[in-house]
Amino acid sequence: MSIKTVDTSPVIHSNPQLPYGVQTLSYDSNGFQPLGSTTTTFLDRTNGSGTKEKIKISSFRRMVVLPDHTQLPDKDNTFVQNFQELPQSTLLTDAIFPILEELHADGQFVVGQDSGIYWRLPTPHEPLYKGAKAPDWFYIPNVPPMLDGQVRGSYVMWQEHVLPLIAIEFVSGNGKTERNRTPYQGKFWVYEQAIGIPYYGIYEVKKASVEMYQLVNGKYELMVANERGHYEIPEMGVEVGIWQGRYKHLDLPWLRWWDKNGNLLLHPEEKNLLAQRQIEQEQLAKESAQRQTEQERRAKESAQRQLELLAAKLRELGISPENILTQ
Repeated sequence: MSIKTVDTSPVIHSNPQLPYGVQTLSYDSNGFQPLGSTTTTFLDRTNGSGTKEKIKISSFRRMVVLPDHTQLPDKDNTFVQNFQELPQSTLLTDAIFPILEELHADGQFVVGQDSGIYWRLPTPHEPLYKGAKAPDWFYIPNVPPMLDGQVRGSYVMWQEHVLPLIAIEFVSGNGKTERNRTPYQGKFWVYEQAIGIPYYGIYEVKKASVEMYQLVNGKYELMVANERGHYEIPEMGVEVGIWQGRYKHLDLPWLRWWDKNGNLLLHPEEKNLLAQRQIEQEQLAKESAQRQTEQERRAKESAQRQLELLAAKLRELGISPENILTQ
């Protein structure tokens, strides 16, 4: 009897519940074996010449361990396109943060600014960061702001499975990058088809405009502005639109938030300025009231002195002021 050894390779198949490009290895009724383990099975059979032989089947099995946010790059070696992008991101975050804290009393939400969203694993010949897109601004509800006590390096879809609610891109060129629908490459396609972000905004400071899209039946549809020229995001209880004004020494058409009643959501500097003005107005009102009181006191004292002078004159003339007052 001869013994033959047959090595079998694991079968790779796509798993539709994992992000684009993520694959796992098949497993049999024994389930996944420990990483790098070999399962050996002996089978008896008779070959064509009638000789009995025992076949040793060695199957190497392993699970695919997907990287988490601590193992994936948090930068792609590119730089911010212009000096307006950072203050624009800060403006959006600072103004909306109190609203998000009201929506999430437990503090379970994330705001990203030019941070990576990993939606697929790159091919073996690609750098890891190719598996991510980095919206200039995005918001993800109902996820912890930190993982295992660590600040997030990125947001990894296969690790958490919660979709961003809204993503916004700031156009610095001609807008082709932000509107690129090339499968597996273009931002528009990835946000629409791969990730499925419900709201996508394309903000162009040079055109003083923002295009807002809403995901409807798996496709982005251009949203229609309301009577105020804003786009409503009911899940957040806010509207988004263009505001012309000065921020960080720049007079520009900024992307801003309003509440559902059309009131501008102020950033901390505006709130501080408003509070200071209120304090100043209250101080002015207090000083005005004090001046009025002082004027009334002086007028009363002046009138009293005039009465005393008049009474003195009457007495010089032999007339009793008291008799005049009682008549």
